[in-house]
Amino acid sequence: MFCFYRLARISSKKFSVFRSLLPVFYYLCIMIQFKRQFSTKTKAVLALASAILLSLPWEGASCITLFVGLLPLLLVSAQYSGSRRDFFAMLGWATLTFVVWNIATIWWVWNATPAGPIAATICSTWWSLLAFMLYHVMSKHAPKP
Repeated sequence: MFCFYRLARISSKKFSVFRSLLPVFYYLCIMIQFKRQFSTKTKAVLALASAILLSLPWEGASCITLFVGLLPLLLVSAQYSGSRRDFFAMLGWATLTFVVWNIATIWWVWNATPAGPIAATICSTWWSLLAFMLYHVMSKHAPKP
């Protein structure tokens, strides 16, 4: 498990986001360690948190959040098995994350043309989903060491 106490001792302003999120990540790591299932509300919050963390650098925040942006979505992915039903459930959470992320980052294209952000959101969400769902399938079906 990652040593959160080392990150908490960093006094730089760049890492203030990390220090404020430490209790949340610690709680989630404990839940995963004890194999507790997340509720639907918790999965929704994690999916939206992932979208927000990924979109913050495009709004002028520090790029540090990109390093932890997919962590909440990966925590949701860890809750599902490799079945077809779980694949489509994870597809829904990943779609929510990437659509919100794309809307938050390319809203300004609306000033040029109304069709631009819609097309860009669909295309970017598709490619992000393809990469993430390939990871999800491979992580469930690959041999475990």
